Amino acid sequence: TTEEITYSSFTDKGNLIKHMRTHTGDKPYSCSVRNKLYTYSSVLKKLMRTHSEEFCYNILYC
Repeated sequence: TTEEITYSSFTDKGNLIKHMRTHTGDKPYSCSVRNKLYTYSSVLKKLMRTHSEEFCYNILYC
């Protein structure tokens, strides 16, 4: 397979690291509820809020 090469500049090292994950497939964030891995912490945080909301609604209707 041919990997697409991107030429980008980053002023922040963290942004470079996040960008490199798109090329390496690194997924350092894990969800203990779904047992899945995610590339970005923001995606995991949003998912965890969803789990919390589901849990709250389940309690309301028990």
